[in-house]
Amino acid sequence: MRYARRAVEVAVLLYPGSIFFEVALAVETLAHHARIRYFTPDGAPLRASNHVQLVPDGDLAALARADVAAVLVPGGDPVALLVPDAIASAAL
Repeated sequence: MRYARRAVEVAVLLYPGSIFFEVALAVETLAHHARIRYFTPDGAPLRASNHVQLVPDGDLAALARADVAAVLVPGGDPVALLVPDAIASAAL
């Protein structure tokens, strides 16, 4: 895959019930311009709205350390983004 001279990274924050269409649309649109990285609250694989298994690059703590230009949060069940304080604090 070709990236721009300065490879920009974009993160996608996945969570249970993430709407796969929104993930796929964003990735297809941005993939030619940026490196896409995927994260979940705990770093574990999960299933999207259509039951496709998505495997992340890391958890919220890894996202906090990542040098990304933007974080995309696809639609879905926002309650699924509520995580224990210990995990959320690691990302702040």
